[in-house]
Amino acid sequence: MPVTGSSAFPGKGHTADEELRQLQRENQRLKETAEILKKRWVSRTCRSDRAPEVRKPLLERYPFIEEHRNEYSPERLCGALDVSVSSFYSWKKRPESNRKQENQRIVEEIKVIHQQSRETYGSPRIRVDLQEKGRICPENRVARLMKNHRIAAGRR
Repeated sequence: MPVTGSSAFPGKGHTADEELRQLQRENQRLKETAEILKKRWVSRTCRSDRAPEVRKPLLERYPFIEEHRNEYSPERLCGALDVSVSSFYSWKKRPESNRKQENQRIVEEIKVIHQQSRETYGSPRIRVDLQEKGRICPENRVARLMKNHRIAAGRR
């Protein structure tokens, strides 16, 4: 005789319907986690079973969590990216580093010089102009900041 109703899963106290709902919730949670990780995949040639994003430094994961807080809960995002929720909130409370603030000031100066040169100066000339204004900054740093902010010299 088939077992139905409350005796379907003896010892657990769950009915078949409760078990089905629980599995559906778990399935939905796993789908959302996979969707989160897909958004952050940088390379499809990764040989790891985890998304490349999970292996990135923590400081690169936090901005992603902040950007997608409206779509998913921070707890879900942190779980998907192997970050503790408390460390994410700790990161949010921290002020910007001196280096980052300095980079922002340099980028603003680079944009002004770039506009004044009618977008023809590259990093070597911009570094010279910065030096003339009293800001000592290596050319590689200027080049990196220009690249990160998509500031490029015009082509001939």
